[in-house]
Amino acid sequence: MMFPKFRFKRLWGEAEIMPIGYGYAWRDYKFDHNKVLFPIPFNWIFRFAREFWFFMMGRILKIIDDNRYNKIYEKGYKDGYHKHKQISG
Repeated sequence: MMFPKFRFKRLWGEAEIMPIGYGYAWRDYKFDHNKVLFPIPFNWIFRFAREFWFFMMGRILKIIDDNRYNKIYEKGYKDGYHKHKQISG
């Protein structure tokens, strides 16, 4: 008995026919700008999970960048203050 080959995740190119039972999840910008397809109920689940992941990572990285920016700004302010103090007196 032979079973058809079932792939959970498929890449859909520009001129290809979309397979039956698969839905569009997102566009993959890393490689050939192919569209990523999953079986119909899972495409929405994976799409929202991926968007939530990028949303949370963006928030976390923004907090880290803000803290790093504040430390660099404070260091530059202190260095400038000490240099001004040495020059003026």
